[in-house]
Amino acid sequence: MIHKSLIPFLALLALCAGCGTDKNDRQEINKKTAEMFFRGVYGGNSSVVSELAAKDITLSYPIFQTLFNSPVIIGQEAVTKFVERFSTKWKDTEITIEETISDRNTVVIVWSFRARDAFADTSNQASAGQKKSWGGISIFHFNEQGKIVSEFGEESEPGPAARLSTN
Repeated sequence: MIHKSLIPFLALLALCAGCGTDKNDRQEINKKTAEMFFRGVYGGNSSVVSELAAKDITLSYPIFQTLFNSPVIIGQEAVTKFVERFSTKWKDTEITIEETISDRNTVVIVWSFRARDAFADTSNQASAGQKKSWGGISIFHFNEQGKIVSEFGEESEPGPAARLSTN
């Protein structure tokens, strides 16, 4: 029996099987893979790490220096632990992919993230249970086997859609 978390990945593999080596097809596959990985990592599905990432994957965001005393997380095991910790901190996540751009083995995603802080101060009734929002730009690099070898990016508050809003 196939685990339900593998179904999107298997569909992607089936798509890839008929692709040949066309550059545009590879770029489209990389875009879908980056989006699936991003949604999985920040949506709490740690299985995407072993499915879509290279063994020595590197994640880097400026906030990591403050959170982990290092600007980078290296390796599938460390990234999987990060996903598991992140998913306990943020609940009811909403991930919006604003735009995805691909060039050869590089994919850029402009994204927005919204979630409820599971550990928010419940003594402050005004902010308890409210969702927080931020967004950013993430750059993914792929190896020749189609695995993600790095994700690095910048995040800010508010996210891209909120900055462009005319409200």
